[in-house]
Amino acid sequence: MRFGKFFAVSVLVLSSTVLSAYSKATHMVEMRDGIKLATDVYLPDTDDSPWPTVLIRTPYSLGSYASAAGVFTDENGYTLVVQNTRGRYDSEGIDSVFMDDAWGEVKRDGCDCVEWVAEQSWCDGKIGTWGASADGITQYMMAGAAPPHLVCQFVMVAVPSLYHYAVFPGGEFRKFDIEMWLFAQQASYMLSLFDEHPRYDTAWERINLAERWDSVVVPIYHFAGWYDLFLEGNLGAYSNLQAGGGEGARGNQKLLVGPWTHGTLGDNDPGDLLYPSNASFDYMEESLRWFDYWLKGAKNGIMVEPCVKYYQMGDPASGVTEVENTWLEADTWPLPSEEFYLYLYKDGSLDSVPPQVESANRRYDYDPRIPVHTVGGRNLVLDAGPMDQRGIEVMPGIITYTSEELAEPLVVAGKITAHLWASSDRTDTDWSVRITDVYPDGRSMLVGDGILRARYHSSAPLFDSEELLIPDSIYEFEVDLWSSAITFAEGHRIRVAVASSNYRRFEPNPNTGAAFKRDDEETLIAENRIYSEAGHPSYISLPLPVEEPSAITEDTKPALAPDALKILDRTVSFSTSQSGYASLELFDACGRKVAILHEGLVVSGTHAVTLPVLHSGVYFLRFEFGNSSLTAKFVEVY
Repeated sequence: MRFGKFFAVSVLVLSSTVLSAYSKATHMVEMRDGIKLATDVYLPDTDDSPWPTVLIRTPYSLGSYASAAGVFTDENGYTLVVQNTRGRYDSEGIDSVFMDDAWGEVKRDGCDCVEWVAEQSWCDGKIGTWGASADGITQYMMAGAAPPHLVCQFVMVAVPSLYHYAVFPGGEFRKFDIEMWLFAQQASYMLSLFDEHPRYDTAWERINLAERWDSVVVPIYHFAGWYDLFLEGNLGAYSNLQAGGGEGARGNQKLLVGPWTHGTLGDNDPGDLLYPSNASFDYMEESLRWFDYWLKGAKNGIMVEPCVKYYQMGDPASGVTEVENTWLEADTWPLPSEEFYLYLYKDGSLDSVPPQVESANRRYDYDPRIPVHTVGGRNLVLDAGPMDQRGIEVMPGIITYTSEELAEPLVVAGKITAHLWASSDRTDTDWSVRITDVYPDGRSMLVGDGILRARYHSSAPLFDSEELLIPDSIYEFEVDLWSSAITFAEGHRIRVAVASSNYRRFEPNPNTGAAFKRDDEETLIAENRIYSEAGHPSYISLPLPVEEPSAITEDTKPALAPDALKILDRTVSFSTSQSGYASLELFDACGRKVAILHEGLVVSGTHAVTLPVLHSGVYFLRFEFGNSSLTAKFVEVY
């Protein structure tokens, strides 16, 4: 059982390059209902208290975050507070898996924790929250309660609605990920709640931030991955809060999306593809820029940059070009785009011309006892990322449609949807759709996929009511394949695969029309048909950007000359070849920040500052400009 990888990413263990210089204490912090939660507090070993605070609320071991103190506390002068959620480790109460972290009348653990931190003498009243996965979900839940002293958040790979993006995407149960995660958390008892509430209802409303976007009043940096299982949750939170959040949140959101899975956050090697090195990204550096701006008032330019940064994927062998394997910027998400349709033909082809025949369909039989397997994609426990689908494309219960070779690159960025005209001889079934990038060597690399439980066809995307099918009647189904930013290269082909299962990620639909039940032993074989005729034209919809986004390329980033940083007597001079944001910081031999000598925008040329009075010892200067930095060492002697 592969728990190690995703737990490591969820906790985001950090490494520190300096000796620890902080104090640590553990507190039992009382919530409004009297339950006490275990809370570690790391304080800087300096005498300039009070400090701004970075807060992490987590279901994982508090000890996993000790090294984070080296970054936040030692190197950057924040207090770090890490609290176990209710019922986890030494925290009292029963783990309800985020139910008590939100805006309930009786329990608001996230809000209560923020306000306890604000009351402490070592806190200056400014609190930001940080974390990924479960630690990001606790942040979204906390934001909905609007704690008065919460200033900002940095949310990585997380969801604002547990039902829609985590437990029942498309109305179907995300089986293996949820069951295995709860088992590892020793919280399998929560499965009974999911069994009892398979459609969206009031039980799920209490942990759906979409019910109260306007209650969120803080800036949030949303950090996501194109192959992450929580991708669409991050995207939805950004776009809705940017446009409809409360005062303080609206217009102050940031979004960054890279080519990452849940287990390869910030790396360049998701799944079976290795992207160019520019796909790597230092999320820690970006986190600190965000906190420095909102918690310390640093004029580092982060809020004058475009709101959205995303990686436009492509064939890694093409390298970095203007249309693939490159970082792009935009002022909004989703991007302004036009929809490009590829129609599914009975002969297994894809074509941009709608079908004209009066009667055409393809049949396949779906047997829940022989489901089509999950191979890659947006998974937590299972292997994730872009993986070759050829092995499952020949299985029974799946049909494929493939385009001709592309004569030129096709740039896609946004939500991909499949519109199926389909029928089943059963009252319920699933529609599972995959889209792949077919390489010249035959590899069929997964781009994205989605599922829809047929009984929810009339209530999607909310999934709050059910309507069983009339057997053999033709319906229009819209299957959300979630979003991507990928360039299908010249010479490649596009493939769409349609099935009624994606197991072990999703629960196999038994086709009986019975009420939801995990591992239902009563099953029927379904005869399912996909229509490709003039009156029922099934198609895949691809969003093509209508405006050319701005590229972020290495050659546009300012570089520093080797002699751009000099020390003469007690004067430090630094030079830049163009205007931009620059910082000059002073550290002692242990890596502790002593002073900020300069921070802000500079014009091109040479600038000078005078060193402050220092004790005897060894010191380091770090000069940063654009994407470059220089370090200089000197000795102060009296």
